[in-house]
Amino acid sequence: MTSCSCADGTTGTQSCVNGSFGDCQCGGVASTCGDSKCTGTETCLSCHDDCGDCPQCNAAPSCTDAVGVPANPSHRVDLDKGIMSTVDGGGAPDVDDHNCKEPQLRIRAASIKASKDSGALYCIITASDGTNSEVAITTKTKDLKDGETNYFDPTVGVFWGQKALVKTSTNLTITYDCWHVGSDAWSKALSALSSGAMMAGGIAGPYGWAFGAAGAAAAAAASAAASTSGDDHLFNMQQTIDRKTLIDLTNGRTWDIHESGSCGTFCTFDWTLTVESWGCADVKLSPG
Repeated sequence: MTSCSCADGTTGTQSCVNGSFGDCQCGGVASTCGDSKCTGTETCLSCHDDCGDCPQCNAAPSCTDAVGVPANPSHRVDLDKGIMSTVDGGGAPDVDDHNCKEPQLRIRAASIKASKDSGALYCIITASDGTNSEVAITTKTKDLKDGETNYFDPTVGVFWGQKALVKTSTNLTITYDCWHVGSDAWSKALSALSSGAMMAGGIAGPYGWAFGAAGAAAAAAASAAASTSGDDHLFNMQQTIDRKTLIDLTNGRTWDIHESGSCGTFCTFDWTLTVESWGCADVKLSPG
């Protein structure tokens, strides 16, 4: 065995095999894939023969695969809300996630249903995990009659993970606000939201912004809400989803946020906003 120079300037070793020296082994410990010893820089990813199978993250889709809107999401009844709530997710399935890193999520407004004649609607939705925050405004719906549903385009309904899947490991608080269209306030709200978000350093999406500050999205949303004069603000709901349930949301889940009430003389409303989530989680090579 003799010494040799490594690319990072350190000294490694070379072993003589059948009369010639092998590759320079760096990192302090010589390792050769195929010698039945998981040593040096070898891992289950770089040398399966020596290190065996990698641990599996069975609680979420793999982040090495393409992650798109799920074709057949399942409904989480425990996340359905019809009143102001505190922390949700107590009904999450018991999953084994000890081999998983933090969930990476994307969440969107999928649709809104009017159980009574409602005309056109739009929503401003904010989300924050205490470190990052995002805000998005939906496009206006068509005029909704009794029992009609408007499905939002997936490219414009995302309010969490607008630019990329977001690593989320703390409670996620979502605020849902929706308006009945009575004027041209939607365009004013979009403009105010854009201006407020740009001033706060938000990264722009088609109809939303992501921030590196927890309260920035709420401030931008408040600026937009102040511009909605002429439209009826009928829907306000807040939901905090427990961090322990977030890993399950990567598998493609939906839940409903329901609000009903009076909007004036001879006027009632009944709206159900359906929310959809999906994502992934990387595997831990060293469970802990």
